[in-house]
Amino acid sequence: MRLPKAIKYLTPILLFCLCYNYVKGQSALIQEQQSKLSLVKDSITLVNSLNRIGMLYHLKNPDSCFYYGMKAKAIAIRLHYLKGVTSADNVIASALYLKGLFTESLELFGKILLTYRQQLDAENTAIVLMNMSTVYLGLGDTLHAKMFCRRAIQTGRQLKKDSVMSILYANYCIVNSSLSADSAGYYVDKAQEIAKRYKDKRMLIVIMQLQANNLLVKDDKKDALPLIKQSLLESRKEGMEYFEINSLGLYADYYSDKPDSILSYYNRAYQLADKNGYVYLKVKVLKIILAYTEKSGNKDKIINVQNLIEKALVIENNNIKKFIGDYIKYNAIQDDNTLLQTDNKNSKAKIWLLISICVISILIIIFIYRLYQVSRRHEQRQLQLNQQVQAQNNALQEADEFKNKLLSILAHDFRAPLISTINIAHMMRDNPGITEEEIGKFYGDIEKDATRMLESFDTILQWIKQQMSGYALNTEKLALHRLFDESGRLFSQLLDEKKITLCNKIPEDMTVFSDREILQFVNRNLLSNSIRFSPEGGTIIIKAEQTDTDFTLTVTDNGPGMSAETISRLFLVSNQFVSPTQHGAGIALSMCKDFIQMLGGRIWAENKEPNGAVFSYTIPLKDLKAA
Repeated sequence: MRLPKAIKYLTPILLFCLCYNYVKGQSALIQEQQSKLSLVKDSITLVNSLNRIGMLYHLKNPDSCFYYGMKAKAIAIRLHYLKGVTSADNVIASALYLKGLFTESLELFGKILLTYRQQLDAENTAIVLMNMSTVYLGLGDTLHAKMFCRRAIQTGRQLKKDSVMSILYANYCIVNSSLSADSAGYYVDKAQEIAKRYKDKRMLIVIMQLQANNLLVKDDKKDALPLIKQSLLESRKEGMEYFEINSLGLYADYYSDKPDSILSYYNRAYQLADKNGYVYLKVKVLKIILAYTEKSGNKDKIINVQNLIEKALVIENNNIKKFIGDYIKYNAIQDDNTLLQTDNKNSKAKIWLLISICVISILIIIFIYRLYQVSRRHEQRQLQLNQQVQAQNNALQEADEFKNKLLSILAHDFRAPLISTINIAHMMRDNPGITEEEIGKFYGDIEKDATRMLESFDTILQWIKQQMSGYALNTEKLALHRLFDESGRLFSQLLDEKKITLCNKIPEDMTVFSDREILQFVNRNLLSNSIRFSPEGGTIIIKAEQTDTDFTLTVTDNGPGMSAETISRLFLVSNQFVSPTQHGAGIALSMCKDFIQMLGGRIWAENKEPNGAVFSYTIPLKDLKAA
């Protein structure tokens, strides 16, 4: 069996790590920055702090890096803070690179590069060019990697303050692995000269590690050892865990002919990565440990390492699921904010805004598909590595099937309204002579399609949340009359348009201990259904009755009512992988049933004489969480 060589953690992601010139240890600085967040009152400062924490997190946990980048970007967009948006994009692009989404990372870095060039920001332009070189290297495209590397150095040489050149020269040596020993030494010496001039401790450690690595490649272990020792001591002294892990990897490479020593150093590297939360490195280190442990033949140790790998892979898989959920939630919020602003813009801005929403939605589907492919490859590797853990394999297969069907749902429910909206927008753009009446009709059609699409997207998000992670009850004392007043205000426009009277006959002092979000989800759906099927000028009556153990709430309308077959099928969609928007509110009512059952109650529907429908639900008065 061919054993893997020691990992050189000092890869070209170096620029991501050093683009913030912090002087404390990474973990300590993260904790310090997080503790200050609650004290920040200025929104611009908050954006900068979130971006800083996101970049600090990128090697410890790419998912946290992505989370802070998205959070910073959302705030920066609302503030129209261009610098904050660009910095957040840089954090997000770094996380995408570490997640293996090289194409998406390159696309985002390209936007960042254009922004910095327009601002004539040569320093950040040079850094982004080197980052793009890194991503190309990850894709295996060494030609473009070297080309962007050279462009970065050419841009950096134009700077009056050349502190960034130390980073660029060091990365140039890493990207151009084919450099001769003399050429590599030349660039390393230049990087060291600049780092000493600016007293850049991090770069000096990196350069020591580069020099040690070059000596190990030439099999000059005698001269390499002092550099490795010094880099380890300096890394510990400055609290730089990432570089300390890299020094341990160099020690393992130094003892390449002694498997026991390699295991010892990699065990120390794993303990350090585990202790300080370096999720990104744990699986890599464990795979090397497993290879050398298998060579030793100690079955107990082999099983122990396999169990550690299994746990690390499960964590990675869960992170991928959360990664998808965070991205969907983020884009949903972005879409909602955009739609709320459309009424204040002129007609041309409205058309382009709606087109942008369509494009974003399509990109979400494409992005989810890309994440699905990455997740699928990851699961296949995990299945090959952990065939003996049958239970875990079954869980991963179920997750895979869920994502397959989730993609089918998204593709089915968004394709038709998106195509319709795009076609209308194209027609308006290509026919400048259309009348005001026609334009008004087109606007109405676009608004209806967009509204239906957003309603569907909200339902899908609720459904995904229920299916993927369940729902943790958060009970509190609630006033039922006030809850329906709040829900009714959301539909005030529809009520006015149809001239429907909403009568809230719930006693104002009636209270219950329950989960606010669950009840409001159910209340909104029942109101929406009643409004939808009520005739113009109709009346919707809300009542509640209370006993010693529970209360029953009813929503009554005077619409056409329902057939017996319809009533029998109203709540039967639950837990079936069908379209959440299929058959009207089927999946929403099914979710209402699941939520009410979660609260310990039941929900049903019946016809009212002579016409209309009555939807009712009962839940206990006691606090289920306390019980």
